Amino acid sequence: MLVRNRAEHAHFPDLRGLVGGRTPAAARLGLAAAGRHVAPSAPHETDAGDDQPRIVADPQGTLVGWIGEDRPGSLTFETYDQAAGERWSRTAPPEARSSVDVVFHAIDGRTGYWRTPSGTYAVDLDIGVEHPLVTSADGQGFEIHSVENGVLSFRRNDSVLAGRSIGEARELLRYGQERLTMVILPGRLSPTGAWLGLAVVQLEKVAEGDFRGIRETAEVFSTSSGERFTLDITLDARGNQALAIPIVWLDDVTLQVATLVTDRPFGSQPATSVDAALYTCTVPDRACRPAANLGRIETANPAGAPVMPDGRWGGI
Repeated sequence: MLVRNRAEHAHFPDLRGLVGGRTPAAARLGLAAAGRHVAPSAPHETDAGDDQPRIVADPQGTLVGWIGEDRPGSLTFETYDQAAGERWSRTAPPEARSSVDVVFHAIDGRTGYWRTPSGTYAVDLDIGVEHPLVTSADGQGFEIHSVENGVLSFRRNDSVLAGRSIGEARELLRYGQERLTMVILPGRLSPTGAWLGLAVVQLEKVAEGDFRGIRETAEVFSTSSGERFTLDITLDARGNQALAIPIVWLDDVTLQVATLVTDRPFGSQPATSVDAALYTCTVPDRACRPAANLGRIETANPAGAPVMPDGRWGGI
């Protein structure tokens, strides 16, 4: 059921472009990139994580969305139009009992993308009609990460793909232990969907089922050709305890990248501090320049990494 009401007297801040989410799969990968030993995550684990009730938005539009709760145990898909002052609420299926069961992946224009126990859907947010993309039977190892200008970026098992439909999407990167490559998900599409920014971790095998991150780079992929560009950021850190994470597209060819460098592995106890900076990078020339030195940040969360501007915990 779609419920519409007007929130004339409520104050909603401008949240366009605010997207993010901590991911359990990326938690281990972030530690790997910082020199910790990890086991690659199982393909069926969700990239959304347990804190999925976060804001999703289209930076080019006025809609924002999130997972809400009508009453304890009754989850809802919420949408708010910042221009019209209207809010929509749609009750999730009764079998959805936690934020792992229902995921609000993205908003692109007036279309939302969410997952329920029965599958993943593209949703006309004005009238609430769902169009199935992937059923639950076919959805193991499937996760939408970003949607811009009709282009979808998603994971299917150990591949990152992008395209204007699920069936015709191009594989941009295949990762996993046999390829000694992992990724810090989710990736972010540029406003026109022409580019995908992604943090990639090169692994080395330490023992059977045990891998260590030895190099982590910020990469950009052309969604039309599949061409890959490594952004020109060099970080000097002992033990490769550094992260370079694409976070926000400032326009269609300009990407903001956050860098974190620490003198001990992320997750160390007691909690450590990191030297953080922002870089502005352009494609396809790969050029990067320092945009802001954020200095040394004392981390306050158990993982030992600060929260990124898009909501992720330093790629963890």
